[in-house]
Amino acid sequence: MAYSSITNLYLSKFIRPFFIILILAVTLEAKPYRGAELRTNEAYTYGRFAVRYQSAPGAGQTSTFFTYHDGGIEWNEIDIEILGRYTDDIQFNAITPGQTNNVNHSYTEDNPHIGFHTYAFEWTPDYVAWYMDGEEVYRQTGDHVQTLNHPQKIMMNIWPPMYPGWVGELDPEILPVFAYYDWVEYASYTPGEGDIGTDNNFTHQWHDDFDSWNQTRWSKATHTWGGNNSDFTPDNVVFKDGYMILCLTDETNTGYQDQSPPTILWARGYGHQVTAKFSEPVDSTSAEIVSNYSISGITVSGVELQADGQTVVLSTSLLDETSDYSLVCFNVKDTPPGDNKLLGANVPIVMSAGMQAPVRINVGGNAQDEFLGDQLWTPEVDYGYEDGSPASLPSTSEISGTDLDAVYRDGRQGLVAYRVRLPGRKYTVRLMFSENQYTDAAWRTFDVYIEGNRVVDDLDLIEASAAKTAFDVITEGVTVRDGVLDIFFSDVHHSKPVLNGIEVLEEETSVNGHSHNLPPAFRIQPAYPNPFNASTTLTYSLGSDGSVSAEVFNLQGQSMGTVLNTPAAPGVHTMRWNATNLGSGIYLIRIQAIVEKKLYSNTQKIVLLK
Repeated sequence: MAYSSITNLYLSKFIRPFFIILILAVTLEAKPYRGAELRTNEAYTYGRFAVRYQSAPGAGQTSTFFTYHDGGIEWNEIDIEILGRYTDDIQFNAITPGQTNNVNHSYTEDNPHIGFHTYAFEWTPDYVAWYMDGEEVYRQTGDHVQTLNHPQKIMMNIWPPMYPGWVGELDPEILPVFAYYDWVEYASYTPGEGDIGTDNNFTHQWHDDFDSWNQTRWSKATHTWGGNNSDFTPDNVVFKDGYMILCLTDETNTGYQDQSPPTILWARGYGHQVTAKFSEPVDSTSAEIVSNYSISGITVSGVELQADGQTVVLSTSLLDETSDYSLVCFNVKDTPPGDNKLLGANVPIVMSAGMQAPVRINVGGNAQDEFLGDQLWTPEVDYGYEDGSPASLPSTSEISGTDLDAVYRDGRQGLVAYRVRLPGRKYTVRLMFSENQYTDAAWRTFDVYIEGNRVVDDLDLIEASAAKTAFDVITEGVTVRDGVLDIFFSDVHHSKPVLNGIEVLEEETSVNGHSHNLPPAFRIQPAYPNPFNASTTLTYSLGSDGSVSAEVFNLQGQSMGTVLNTPAAPGVHTMRWNATNLGSGIYLIRIQAIVEKKLYSNTQKIVLLK
């Protein structure tokens, strides 16, 4: 959540008031960090709330835009949370009476920490809908929306939660970090009479460009609460150069300043390449000077700063995987507001090319036969989860449809992502699911993305299979290009996504384009012709009775329509798609088949020329 009540202090009624004040003062001073919050003086009931901002990078903290019912018994809050630990996730949340969270994690191809993006949400008596760069991303319409009926102030803050499972561990080396807010605007809810938003149901009221601090509209916060590892200080809300800047700092060097030089947090190497991560964005000129890097016994021939401004990739002579190396770095400068130069850093290089397929992981559990045990994702490991908690059945529980009961009994729910380091090749990815908590449909529904492609929509395991029954999603042709297989989970309903196991097989492509490692229940051949100027044909085969669907997307992930949805008998089938309603361009076509309680997914890139 973006805001939380101060932890209650259960003190005896016999403790003198001055002693209570002393305890509170000591508690506040014990916070090691300083955060910031800006909030409106006025509260609003319903409307369209929009902001343009660039969030702060780095695990252990979050920079936000939200509304909050300040005071009163019934909790009302609507959040946009951007966690610094992720480069591919935006968290949306509506918190209702009883402090009930209705969370959604939405995948984004755009790293929110690199550039400015426009975010908004519409709050009405019937729905709450969230937007990114003008596109609706997520909507809630459940009964809980009707309990969001109290006036709420508009707020923005940056803070380090005391919940590393949610935001990751904060490394003090990354401080200070900054979130930059360009503008905020508000439109009231005026159904049928407005000039902005869905169906023009909202009327523009005000827009603040943050050229200065409008004290009739905004106040700077000076409080904290139990789950916040910082105190909010007005010094860390800064208006400068047309931006409102929220600063997360240590307790001494507050405000929009940086007195610390960059350092290197970690380095990984294999073959002819070393990747290293700086603690903060660095100056591109100094970061790309080859002579600023040294590895004993190894020649560094090139260096390239990546888009995040913090990661460099070094081209080197061949690294010996059995040797120990350290990366020495100096003379690299940080970016404004700092003017600091790294005098010297020496970090060990973790030597690993990643996992070699086949890879099998018992998600949420310990090692089982060929399955590796679950672990947290960090720069030092080759695979692991981000967020979520273990959820396992007793060892006596049986799972239908499998002889791997031990794997399907274990699970992790509330997952945001699972990542596996793999060489840059093509793979078949099998995700293993079992619904071990709910027995009714619609209680848990979520989307799954693999390498940025949505491989399944609205996965409801009860509807697709049954309770305590194995159900697999098998995705062919997954190409890993950056050394990490990224699997992302997005809540559709506010119940938490779940995963029980992962299997990754390398595809050994034969001369006819088929993979020897693909399961026999479903085969799909490449679209032909491709490129095409009017129509193209896909050929697929099923080993048993099942159902097949195909959907076309543009490169922004927007659906262009479902072009096939039909039962299918065993054997070979063809589907001819006429693209008469689309213009020239590159599209993705996703073909899915459900066969024997397994969902097979294949996404192909197709080029339409007219």
